[in-house]
Amino acid sequence: MRQLILSFHTTTDAMAAEALCREKKIPGRIIPVPPDIKADCGLAWRTDPENREALSRALSGKVAPAGWNIRECRY
Repeated sequence: MRQLILSFHTTTDAMAAEALCREKKIPGRIIPVPPDIKADCGLAWRTDPENREALSRALSGKVAPAGWNIRECRY
């Protein structure tokens, strides 16, 4: 299953992104950063790729993601 994995520079950014996603009703969840993604923080947000635009709007000016990655996920 293809998933959008959003990595962060800090745990604070990851937690803020999670709160914004919950507020805006963007589905997804916090996961450990997959080993093939380089990130400063060990947490990432996983969601369906079709949520990318809504996620980008929700985070704009509030949280600066470290990276946007599309991956095949088994978890």
